[in-house]
Amino acid sequence: MLAPDLDERSAAARKPAGGRPRPRPRPARTVPATGQPWRVAGRDMHPRGVCGIALTATLGWESARATTPTHRAAGSRKPAEQGPTSGAVEPITSRRNPLVARFRRAARRDADADSTVLLEGPRLVEEALAAGVGVDVAAVSTSPAPRAAALARRLEPVARVVRVTPAVMDALSPAATPSGLVALAVLRPAPVEEAMRAPRPLVVGLSGVQDPGNTGAVIRAVEAGGASGVVTVDGADPLGWKALRGAMGSAFRLPIARTGEPAAARRLATAHGLRVLAAAPRGGTPVADVDLSVPCLIWLGAEGSGLDRGVAATADEAVSIPMRPPVESLNIAVAAALIVYEAARQRGGRVTVPSEAAGSASGSA
Repeated sequence: MLAPDLDERSAAARKPAGGRPRPRPRPARTVPATGQPWRVAGRDMHPRGVCGIALTATLGWESARATTPTHRAAGSRKPAEQGPTSGAVEPITSRRNPLVARFRRAARRDADADSTVLLEGPRLVEEALAAGVGVDVAAVSTSPAPRAAALARRLEPVARVVRVTPAVMDALSPAATPSGLVALAVLRPAPVEEAMRAPRPLVVGLSGVQDPGNTGAVIRAVEAGGASGVVTVDGADPLGWKALRGAMGSAFRLPIARTGEPAAARRLATAHGLRVLAAAPRGGTPVADVDLSVPCLIWLGAEGSGLDRGVAATADEAVSIPMRPPVESLNIAVAAALIVYEAARQRGGRVTVPSEAAGSASGSA
C-alpha cells in the first residue's frame, strides 16, 4: 500500500520559494518474479496487467520479462503434447510437403541401395511392429478408421506420427485405394547364406519373377509351409511395397535374400550341403518322387517364360508338378506351395526354420 501523506509541517518543508510544493518521490516498486498479485493503492494487481492493459505501459516499468520465466526449471517436464488423432496437431495439407517426396521415393525404391521400405495399411504395420521392424514415420488420415487411429496412438512412443488430409494421403500411398495409414520402416535383405543356416534348410529361389504380388505370395507360402528362406535373382524387389503387402508380414520373419549371381548362390548352396533343384513345367521328376527330406535349394521361374536356362543349368535335378492336360502351368505361388508342402510331408510334417533353430540352441545351452 502507498505510504500515507506526511503532516503539514513536512509538506511545508518541501514547499519551494515559488509556493508550489515539489512532487513527492514515489517509493521504488519491484515486480514479483512469482507472478503473484500485489496491492497498489488498495487494489489487488497482477503482473500481467489490469483489464488487458499491461502494467508496464500503465506504470512505466521496464521489467515485463521478469513476470514470465524464460527457462524451465531443471527436472521439470514439458507439457504432454496430444497425439496426432486428437486434433491438436495441424494436419499436413500440401502435396509439396517433403514427407510426400520421402514416401514416393520409398514406393519406387532402389532395391540394391535403399533400406527404407513403405508399409501400406494397418495390418502390415502391425506385423512389422510385432516382428521388431523399426518404424521411422507413419502418416494417418485426418478421418481414420478405428483400427488405424488406435495403431497411430500405439506408434507415437516409437515413431513420428503425422496427420494428413485425404488428398495428401492419396499422394503418400501408392495403393489405388489408400487404407488411411502408411509408414516408412527400415528393412534390409538378408545375406544369402542366412537362409541356409537351418539344420535342414529348404530354400526357395525365385529367378526373374516380375510380378511383386506373386513374389509376396511365394514368400507367404514359404513361411506357411515351414521353409527356411527365399533367395531372389533379378525380377521384382521382394521388399517393395507390393511384395510386402502380398507377403502379409512373412517378409519380416523370414530371411529374404537378393542376388544378381545365380552361380554365387549355387556355390553357397554347395558349401552348406544343399542339393539344388530346378522346377520345370514338364519333363522333370515328379515332385513326389524327389527326395526333399535332404537340405535343398529349389529354383522357380516366372509363369510365362519359365526358369532361366542359366539358372536351370546349375541344378542337380529338374522337378515337375504333374498336371492334367490341357493345363500347361500353375501360378508360381501355387507351385511353390505344393513343393514346400510336399517337402514338409516328407520331413514328417515339420521344417525347422532359423528362428526355431536359434531358440532350440539357446534352450540347450
